[in-house]
Amino acid sequence: MYKFKNFVDMDSEEVSLVWRWRNNPDIRKWSYTTKENSLDDHINFIESLRSGNYKKYFLVQRSGTPVAVFSLVNIKKKTAELGLYIGPSFHLKFFSTEIFYNILLFVFEEIKIRELYGYVK
Repeated sequence: MYKFKNFVDMDSEEVSLVWRWRNNPDIRKWSYTTKENSLDDHINFIESLRSGNYKKYFLVQRSGTPVAVFSLVNIKKKTAELGLYIGPSFHLKFFSTEIFYNILLFVFEEIKIRELYGYVK
């Protein structure tokens, strides 16, 4: 039911969707960086993810529909910082716990991270 697509593998429609989500005021206000990003900056960021293994970003799909984004940054051995946001049109749809649970399964079972930490703004 859940699939996780690495940002570097997204098609142009998915790139545009994630860019719109990231610039949505309801997402930006809780982000580390609250300024709007240009599409060019967004594309350049995605391209930068191709080099290095210290951060990974994923588009979360539920039954084929994109519903969220999660990131792993500061990856060191088996430790990483987790970030997450749910697409604006899926706020208050009451499956955020389900999304989070499936992300944790993927991170621990597929990526083999053993310790996660995060911050709440």
